[in-house]
This record gives sequence, structure tokens and C-alpha cells, in this order.
Amino acid sequence: MTSERVDWKESIPFICPTCRASLEKSAAGLSCARCSAVFPEREGVIDLLPARERPARAQRAMEAGLVVSLYESRLWRRNPIVGSAFGLSFEMEQEEILSGLELEGSERVLDLACGSGIYTRPLARQLPRGGAIGLDLSLPMLRHAARRASQEKLRNVEFVHGSAMELPFPASAFDAAVCCGALHIFPDADRALQGLHEVLRPRGRLILAVFRQGPGAYSRFLARARRRLYGVDSFSAEDLGRRLSAAGFERVRVLHARRIWLIISAVRYSGQ
Repeated sequence: MTSERVDWKESIPFICPTCRASLEKSAAGLSCARCSAVFPEREGVIDLLPARERPARAQRAMEAGLVVSLYESRLWRRNPIVGSAFGLSFEMEQEEILSGLELEGSERVLDLACGSGIYTRPLARQLPRGGAIGLDLSLPMLRHAARRASQEKLRNVEFVHGSAMELPFPASAFDAAVCCGALHIFPDADRALQGLHEVLRPRGRLILAVFRQGPGAYSRFLARARRRLYGVDSFSAEDLGRRLSAAGFERVRVLHARRIWLIISAVRYSGQ
């Protein structure tokens, strides 16, 4: 590991999920001087949620070993049938999202609900002078992500076990953020968007990929039923645009809205 990478990781700002004070690096992982909490780093993952309640229904699937092992394969995320349902292949989606961020190479980028690191690792490769942080609620996914990053010799990534409802970062900690394939399973999408607004710097770019709700009463009925039965939401471009504006984002732009998939970008309001 080069000194540049060490410096990058040492500079990542974390705040205590218990008392919201700044955390410091220690031999055991991260520690809080205010409340004396210690958060370990094991198997390449910083665990800021050492104890938590049982995950919501839609989240439980992301804890299963089979799901973790197959998530990035052609049996799931890279499956041509999934690509057809989404209206674009995964490779096309990835290119749309990475290019939409307009990265220069020195940014610090948050991958919220990063899963297996399917975006975190490509992001890191685009950040030779910066780095990517992946945060997720699923420890099995994060451990898999850390193993893959190690195999690919990526040193400018960090994986964090944390909650999208209470991000463990201070204000303006990131230059850009993505949340791809997860906002629709969060218990409170608006709260998550407000959290993203808080941790992004002014004019920081955000890209979301979510299940798309089609037009018409029947689509709305299906969306309500899916939400009740499985805890999976969906959004129209107009609905998500309104939510982003309410959370403090501007320059909302639809990058893809076809079949069941919606990709949208926005910029944190600069106040100028």
C-alpha cells in the first residue's frame, strides 16, 4: 500500500453512530473519545453497527449467502433477462452512472447501499487520486465486497457496515454519491435523501437507480401491493424529482426511464 492510499484512508471522516462525535483511528478499528465506544474492523469491513434489529423483509434477501455469491453474476445482476426488464444491460447502466458523475479522479465518493461493491470497485478505478467508500446494511455483502476489492488490488476503497437512515459521516464529507438499486427498499426514502444531502458538499452530484413506477391507476395499484407485501417501493420520475427537490437538490435530470428501471441525477443545492 502506498503512502498516498494510507493518507486517503486516514483522512476519511467518521462520526460515532451513538453520540455523533468524531471517531478516531485505533488499533482495534475506530474509537470514540466522547462515549468510549469502539467499532472494530474485521475482514476488511468497519463495523459501525455491531448490534442491530432484524432487517426489513426486502433487506433479508441481501443477507443470504446464495444471493451474495450470485448477485454480480449472469444469473442475476448481469443477466440478459434482467437487462431486458430494466431496458438496458448492466454494462450500459454502469457506463451511464459512472459517466454521469463527471469525476475528475481526486474525489471522495460514497456508494450508499453498495452491496457486493458492484459500483464501489469501478468507482475506485476512476479515482486514482481519491477513493470510494461503500456502506451497506448487509455484513455478508460487505465481506464479499472487501474480498473482491482485495483480489483486484484496489487500495482506495473502504467498506462500512452502517445504516442509510443515520449516515456515520459529517456534513460535506463527499464530493459525489451513488445509490443504485436500494432506495426502493429503504424504510424511509425521504430521510435517506436528506442524509445524502447532508454528507454531500455543495454542488456535489448524486445518481440514483430505482424501480420505476409506470403511469396509470393500475401501476399505482401494483406499486401499493408490492410495498405492502414485500416492502419494495417504486418511483415515477416526477415523484422522485419532487423528493429530491424537497431534500435540497437541484438540476434533476432523468438519465434512463424505461420499463421497470429509472436512473436520475441531481446536484446538491449550492445556496448561490
